[in-house]
Amino acid sequence: MLFRIQHFIFSVALVCMLSAVHAQVPAIPQIPAFLPTVDQVAATQPMPLDGTWLINTIRKKIRIESGRAYAVDGWLHLFTLKIEPGMVVIKDITPTGPGQYAGQDLPLMGRWTVRVQADRSLSVSVAGALGPATYKLIPVQFDNEQWYRQEMAATGLVTPQPSYQSTQPSTYQPAPPGQAAQPVQPGNAPVYRAPAPQPNASNCAQKEYDPVTDTVRCYSEGEE
Repeated sequence: MLFRIQHFIFSVALVCMLSAVHAQVPAIPQIPAFLPTVDQVAATQPMPLDGTWLINTIRKKIRIESGRAYAVDGWLHLFTLKIEPGMVVIKDITPTGPGQYAGQDLPLMGRWTVRVQADRSLSVSVAGALGPATYKLIPVQFDNEQWYRQEMAATGLVTPQPSYQSTQPSTYQPAPPGQAAQPVQPGNAPVYRAPAPQPNASNCAQKEYDPVTDTVRCYSEGEE
């Protein structure tokens, strides 16, 4: 019993001491990262990678769009640099082969290379200034999912078929597949005609079927 009381007193004293030390240590200042915003980096051509992705190591989202990637969520880099939404984190993204791309990682200051994986994710390697880094980009939403499927097919990866029947070509294309479906011209649109109402047979003195109009003609008494 005495040992438990002593242990409790020691734990309380240790917590109080650590709290006092923590209060005396100044907080590390946080400043915005020295990164350009998306409107300051020129867009290039659309790519199959375009869309929203989740960085698996920090659980933050970025958006790849026409040759550059910018933050969707904000996060703290190297304990002091605040990467804010809209800041460009990767630029100069270009294809280097089927399912392979390269660019420049700005926060890690090194060459950024990715490879398309069978689970639709991207395997990322960065030759950063502070050493190599690896992580995965998990797809959240594609701008053109069919185009990304074609990119996977070009690498020889097997992809699950969509639940709908696509009218787009199945071969890989260097540009977004397909054009928007053309609207039906008014002159060619089918015209719906409601069936003609049928007479009440109970009031007919004489009935006659007309095979041309597929109707039954009804004559009252005295009418021919």
